[in-house]
Order: sequence, then structure tokens, then C-alpha cells
Amino acid sequence: MATKKPSLRPCIEELSAKNTEYKFPEQAINQAESLKSLSSDLYTDNIRFIYELIQNADDAQAKNITLTILEDKYFIIAHDVFDEKDLHGICGVNHGTKKKDLNKTGYKGLGFKAVFGKSNKGTDDQQTWEKENDREFIYPWQINSIWTKDNEIPSFIRNFLNQKKNQNHVAYAILLTNTGEINSALNQLKQQPYMFLFLRNIYRMKFLTQSNDTISIDCNLNNGLKNVHINKEIDSQWIIKSFEELNILDLEINF
Repeated sequence: MATKKPSLRPCIEELSAKNTEYKFPEQAINQAESLKSLSSDLYTDNIRFIYELIQNADDAQAKNITLTILEDKYFIIAHDVFDEKDLHGICGVNHGTKKKDLNKTGYKGLGFKAVFGKSNKGTDDQQTWEKENDREFIYPWQINSIWTKDNEIPSFIRNFLNQKKNQNHVAYAILLTNTGEINSALNQLKQQPYMFLFLRNIYRMKFLTQSNDTISIDCNLNNGLKNVHINKEIDSQWIIKSFEELNILDLEINF
């Protein structure tokens, strides 16, 4: 009998309290400006931006992933694994879950911050403070987790999540600033399935775009081949060779 997973609400509310306690407004502004700069600099290439989110799911040991754009403005990426450690990772900087784990590709704890270079969701109205200090007040909303009730989620997103709830346990809904660029990047990714050969855990990706396509990857350990399928037909086969970790000796060189 399957057990119901505990709610992440206590963890979300705890993180929100920790990430919103600033003694002075300037502290919030400095944090926000740093995150804004970081988000803009990370993965400006749209294909790399999407691949980073896929890689994050792979490092969380997801097996299935779904990507789509809803209502021509929300980019949805959904998969089947997410827990408190992952929540802490996306709500912090350099606080990811991948440090010292050689089985995970990412390690900087920065990848999810690339999302905020493609989305501009979240504003605060602090006109009085701004007038008195002659400075725009911006808030570091990128690291502030907020518990959201079902009725506060747009109905079309809620319907999508309900349809996929047996397959996916987490979904990122990203309000895009340029839908056309992300749509184009998704289509380009589908045409370059070899980019997914380096994923360690994901074996099925569903692209629900203009044409619905499923990319799947299977590894034949007997002959060292990785097969890439598109809609159940083999697209390509790749020989995989793993090398053992090399031990590099410390050498003392005298001149």
C-alpha cells in the first residue's frame, strides 16, 4: 500500500520566514540586485537554459519528464522526484544538493537561478521608501518560497497538473518574457536528441508542443550501446565507454 507523501508546506513556510527577515531595506535590495545580475548572466542561450532544468531533474533522479507551454505564456517542466533538499536548493545560492556527488552533473547550486533570467514574475510596491531614499526598492523574491493554494493557481495550470499527477510530483510553471524564443529552443532540442546522452537517470521526455513527441533513451549494458528513440523509433545508437577515475599522484619537482 502506497503511503501519502508528507506536505512540503512546513518547509516552504520556514524558508519564507528565513529568507524575508532583513533588518534594513538596503540588505534586501543588495541581495535582490545580486540575484538579478546572477540570473541575467546564467545561461543566456535558450537551449542551454532548458537543458539546465532538465539536468536539474536528472540530478534529482527523475525518470520521466514533461515539457510544454500553456496558454502561449507559461513554460511547464514537470517530473517525478522532488523533496525538501531540492526545495532548499532552489531557494538558496550555492546550497544545492549535488556537492561532492560524482553521480550528479551540476554542482554549483546556481542552475535554477537561470529561470529568473527568462521570467519577471514578482514585484513590490514601496513608493514611500523609494521617495525618501531616492532609490528603487526591489525584493529578492527569487529565493522566497510562498505556499500557494490550489484556487490561487490559474485553472489551466491546475488542470494540467491534475491530468499528470500520477506521473509527476513536481512542476515548475514559469511565466515567460519571450515565449517565441523558448518555443523555438524546445523544437531545436527535439532535433538534437544526442544532447540527452549524458543524462544519468531520465529515460523518457515528453515534449507537448505543436507536435507531441517523446524522446526515450535506453542503455544496453551487454554491448555498451545507448539507443535514442523518437516516438518509439530508433533515431540513433551510441557507443558508451566509461573510464575509471584516475588517481593523480602528487609529484615534487626540484629545479
